Amino acid sequence: MHNDILQEGRMKVPIKELHHLYMGIHKLLKKKGYMLTLGYGTLLQAVRDGQRAEWDADIGLDCLLLLNNTRAKHVKEEFREIARFIKRAGYKIKLAKERVYIYEGEAKLDLQYSWYHEGKLGLSFGWYGEKVNGEVVYRQYQKVLLEDCIFTIMGNSEDVLTQIYKDWRTPDKNFKHNRKVIKRDKGFLIGNKK
Repeated sequence: MHNDILQEGRMKVPIKELHHLYMGIHKLLKKKGYMLTLGYGTLLQAVRDGQRAEWDADIGLDCLLLLNNTRAKHVKEEFREIARFIKRAGYKIKLAKERVYIYEGEAKLDLQYSWYHEGKLGLSFGWYGEKVNGEVVYRQYQKVLLEDCIFTIMGNSEDVLTQIYKDWRTPDKNFKHNRKVIKRDKGFLIGNKK
């Protein structure tokens, strides 16, 4: 067991273990044409801070869907198929309404999904700012170093962070997602039947 105990009783898994799992999933999904990028808190930590937060026990990822038809039922089905593909490859997963958790030993990835609908970026977990346009720029992927490991981020990562958090440049140690305020396209969440 690791000695880095976190606030909520979770263990801080070394970045090398998380990166190993990330690379496995990255290579697996790349075979299907998908590119994994850092997402949400991990994206924020990489772009703004250059390191993981002391309390972060996993890596947040985003997978931009490939679909041409962005109706909600197609978005949900494409992400469900990604989750099934990961499971068939032998990974332990747990599906939630807006993400899939992927496990290997103590390492855990939090994979969420995004899509462009009518030119605007939709994010499965939600956002606080205005929606981003510019899918072409999003797909101009870049590399970022996070604790001696290289990860991929989207080309418009600062715009995506502004959509997610609004004011992300100033650290807020008390920040918590507020489910009452966060904007979501609920019909696009895999846990919703509609």
